[in-house]
Amino acid sequence: NGTSAGAIGHLGVWKAGRIRYTGVLLGADVNLEFFEEGAEQGEGLDWNIRLSGTYHQIKMAVRESLFLGARYYFFSTESVLGDSTDGDPGGLPWDVVKDSDMISDLAGLGVTATWDSRNTTFSPTEGLFADLAWTVHDELLGSDFNYSRVDLSAFKYWDLDRVVLGLRAEGGAV
Repeated sequence: NGTSAGAIGHLGVWKAGRIRYTGVLLGADVNLEFFEEGAEQGEGLDWNIRLSGTYHQIKMAVRESLFLGARYYFFSTESVLGDSTDGDPGGLPWDVVKDSDMISDLAGLGVTATWDSRNTTFSPTEGLFADLAWTVHDELLGSDFNYSRVDLSAFKYWDLDRVVLGLRAEGGAV
């Protein structure tokens, strides 16, 4: 349907794992079609989303297994709604925004604290990875929205000889 996306990233580990960097540049042009209940092929509403953005995070070990760091991200999104048929949206809930563009920028600057006692990064069999992040979104950073968010992620691994058991917990508040 003409959808395309691409990304390039870098995961860098320096000073014997004491400095960790993650960086990504990405872009996407996504074409979707939404249908009212009972609608048939060709009776939908076209929706195009164009996204471009970047994400950067650096963490430094302050003691064994404990890392402190900073992150910044910026994403620009343009969403265009339009009808795929004769200009009649057919009672779809987006009648008000039909044929209109919605553009938004989201930028955040945050701090992170990470505990990483896993025995390996890519396929751990034991240990704990826990990350707590606080991010501020503000117009001064390039964002169209002003708010803060807190996110917590935790992954625990146990080696049970013939199988590895993993537990994942995540939560967030805005």
